[in-house]
Amino acid sequence: MVRRTTVPSLFPPPGYAHAAVVETGSRLAFMAGSVPLDKDGTLVGPGDFAAQAAQVLANLETALHAIGSDLSRVISTDVYVVASEPADLS
Repeated sequence: MVRRTTVPSLFPPPGYAHAAVVETGSRLAFMAGSVPLDKDGTLVGPGDFAAQAAQVLANLETALHAIGSDLSRVISTDVYVVASEPADLS
């Protein structure tokens, strides 16, 4: 069975859930929508990539806590970064 969770304290994702948990003897969670937005959908730290990265991690941690997990249990993640200048990525 799959249980989808949208976390009320995070900006609501358009058409998907923050977490999809699959339980088949073990529990596996797929997370989505960890973006640098506050709960109102406002970009956190415009031009400040460190602040945006911190917000992404805070949102991920909030979503994990909502399903009874935490960052210590994450085994893999993909990070997609958008920047107009290569130097911004460092």
